Amino acid sequence: MDADGFVHSSNTRGVRVESVNEKGLIDIQFLLGKLGIEARLYARKTRAVWTLQISRKENVLRYRKLIGFSLLHKKEALNVICKKYR
Repeated sequence: MDADGFVHSSNTRGVRVESVNEKGLIDIQFLLGKLGIEARLYARKTRAVWTLQISRKENVLRYRKLIGFSLLHKKEALNVICKKYR
């Protein structure tokens, strides 16, 4: 998730990944589900891109604990939104 994943910090804060590869995102969604992390897949209306979003406190905190990011700026952004949940 370090490459295409990012932290979204507006009203629907969480972790997102965007791709034109719907099948790849479905595979990621399946694997996240195996870890107990619920993610939703959305089709973008403005362009041919799919968005996989991890939201809700328990899912974002579980993502941080089990997967997280290795890139420092993404790790820090994830920590910021996790603190807002408490």
